[in-house]
Amino acid sequence: MLVSGRLLAIAITTWWVPGLVSQQGKSSPPPILSNGKTFATWEEFLASAQPGSFARCGSVFDVPPAAELTQLDCTVSFTNTDPSYDPGPTHNINVVFHVLRGANGVGDVTNQLINSQISVLNQTFASAGITFTLDPTNIKRPPFNDTFFNDGGQYWATLAVDPDNFLNIYSNNILQASNNTILGYVPYLPQEGTVGESFDRIVLDHTIVGAGNPLSPPGFAFGFTGTHEVGHYLGLYHIFTGGCLDLFDCFFSSDLICDTPPQIVTFGGVCPTPPPPWPPVCPGGSSPLLNNFMGFMDDGCMIPFPGVEGPFTSEQINRMRCTLESWRADLFAVRPDCEVAAARPRNMGSNADIYRATAPVLGQSMTLELQGPRHSPAVAMGRLLGCERHLANGQVLLVDLHSPLLFRQAFAAPQEKVVRLVPSLPELCGLEFVSQAFIFGGGTPLILTNAIDMTLGF
Repeated sequence: MLVSGRLLAIAITTWWVPGLVSQQGKSSPPPILSNGKTFATWEEFLASAQPGSFARCGSVFDVPPAAELTQLDCTVSFTNTDPSYDPGPTHNINVVFHVLRGANGVGDVTNQLINSQISVLNQTFASAGITFTLDPTNIKRPPFNDTFFNDGGQYWATLAVDPDNFLNIYSNNILQASNNTILGYVPYLPQEGTVGESFDRIVLDHTIVGAGNPLSPPGFAFGFTGTHEVGHYLGLYHIFTGGCLDLFDCFFSSDLICDTPPQIVTFGGVCPTPPPPWPPVCPGGSSPLLNNFMGFMDDGCMIPFPGVEGPFTSEQINRMRCTLESWRADLFAVRPDCEVAAARPRNMGSNADIYRATAPVLGQSMTLELQGPRHSPAVAMGRLLGCERHLANGQVLLVDLHSPLLFRQAFAAPQEKVVRLVPSLPELCGLEFVSQAFIFGGGTPLILTNAIDMTLGF
């Protein structure tokens, strides 16, 4: 059973939406704008069902049974938001990323985009205390195979890497293979007893991997399809599952979450304006969370709004951590508290202020850059300790050349950027060091650049 996907298009139909909050009695309400269209009333907007051209998922979820009793806290049909599952120690998940390609390498995804996708996951799951680590050796590119590329042939049976202990993500051509309807999916929720099977995986179309993918369809360029699918992988339903169904208790029906108001329609497209709160779509309900990661709106709508629950709600976060601890206990490791990776330029004296670097995230790529025209070779060093040694020419040596060397990177002229892989060693998390570049060669005197104070982290 396919339980998760992301649609690019849903037939626009007229929906009857019971229980809409009446706008009568309000003087001259402003028009509602969405995806280039104008709606005179909220009723008209909501009745359109899908105001934009794009929605999120290609599969229809089964409504979970209404009252299955169990001793577990986050089953396929029940959620118990025990406080012990609230964010606490960081849970880290190791990832294996499989790039499936067709003939002549079509569908290849760069390491830069793959690392960007991991960064997006780390950013969007930060509030849940869940992190993701991708060792460079766990980016897999199997031989070209058109069948695999088009999501056929049970590729997972031979390619999966220890699904009990690794999140396996596959990029392929699922969008075209599904007649331009699906951008991603997971085959089952973990509560359905599939954890550790070779098909326990996430599938993403190659065009939406990472933030800023140049092939992304309009509205899906932030990498949030990956966030959406990981939400399913960690036990979340769509926020519209079950529509307005609310039998017995909201922890037993609909999406099994109480702080995601029920909604009967599947919204897609850009965020409507005015901003929230948006009117309820179910009798006695609250304002719908159109900006929730488990909905269908465009990536640009998945942002916090003042006074509105974040793109993941508190109870969704509780259920995801419960899923990890109850159903995927081998998948994660508790990570000690660790600082966020950082790169902070610092300068003194007459040093050339031209050296820049991205933050050194463990297990990902770090870019070193010497800005501006340059006709001489250079070298950048990362040393454990810094110093302030003032030279006669007004320049300042800002790294201690006698302290341990972490890296040495040469720049050939006129090369400006170099990409280095940062080791995936959690024990290095929080390590601080200093980097400085030196430009030399020919008859030019040695030029010292600014320093960059760096912190290894996630």
